Amino acid sequence: MKATLFISLIFLITACNSGKTEKSARSENQSWAIKFADATMTRYDSLVTYLGNKPKYEYDLAFLASAIDKLGSTDPKYSEYAKAYIDYFVQEDGKINGHKLEDYNIDRVRPGLNMLDL
Repeated sequence: MKATLFISLIFLITACNSGKTEKSARSENQSWAIKFADATMTRYDSLVTYLGNKPKYEYDLAFLASAIDKLGSTDPKYSEYAKAYIDYFVQEDGKINGHKLEDYNIDRVRPGLNMLDL
């Protein structure tokens, strides 16, 4: 499952320029990114339930949220979708549900970067 998610992320973020003008390639890539984001959002009401019923505050899901959030300038629904993932875990007082600082897990750092962007 993580390999599929990683490959999907690479596809969503990377650009492929095969002799087209830069503007044309960017437009086509954005179109594919939008299709991917829309498919993800249709299939999963929330990134919180992306891997099943057990919410995960993880690197790969935060990376996917970040990629989808980059489309927020096209339509605010993408940023709202990404924000809902982070909002699920972050409490009003700033504590993060399920995060144990003493675990020193580097995979829990990436979601924090999303907070800065959002």
